[in-house]
Amino acid sequence: MKYFETQTLDIVVFDDNAPVSGIQRGGQSSFGDEPEVDDMIGICKLPMTDLAKGMGITGDYDIKSVKGESRGKVSVKITIVDPNASKKPNAADIKAAEKESFNIGWERDIINRVAKKLARLTIDVELMFGIFSRGTRSCTREDFKYCCLQRLNLKNEISERELDMLLEAKLKNKPNMDQRDFV
Repeated sequence: MKYFETQTLDIVVFDDNAPVSGIQRGGQSSFGDEPEVDDMIGICKLPMTDLAKGMGITGDYDIKSVKGESRGKVSVKITIVDPNASKKPNAADIKAAEKESFNIGWERDIINRVAKKLARLTIDVELMFGIFSRGTRSCTREDFKYCCLQRLNLKNEISERELDMLLEAKLKNKPNMDQRDFV
């Protein structure tokens, strides 16, 4: 683990439309004597310290050229999930995870994924909420997660742990979600 605390995860960004050889037609180097690779836009270096601690990485990181010049930013979200975990996260686990990797951008991302799936439906909000609540005035956290993961087929985009964290942040200690919480 100490190795990861001192290393970076390098993301190399390439321009698919640039010539790969570094030599343009006519035999001239595209960058003269500059120490650059013509098809490489830059490198984004992500510190792996948080991953070594079992936390996720979320945020915008700089892409820098070989010379260290800023070439743009990349939005990164890496979530740690233990597929062998046998227990459901309890409130303390969720709170700890929120402090480690939960932020407003992450929350919006999860909500936007669910909203994208729901946007395909041409029904009003009350009927839309009925997908989760089975026609009642509220739905349980488990019903909401089931509908997101199974009915809306988001199981490859959102983890159950992420939904647990979102629900805990939005509902606090409430066991159920009502339509006001949904909107």
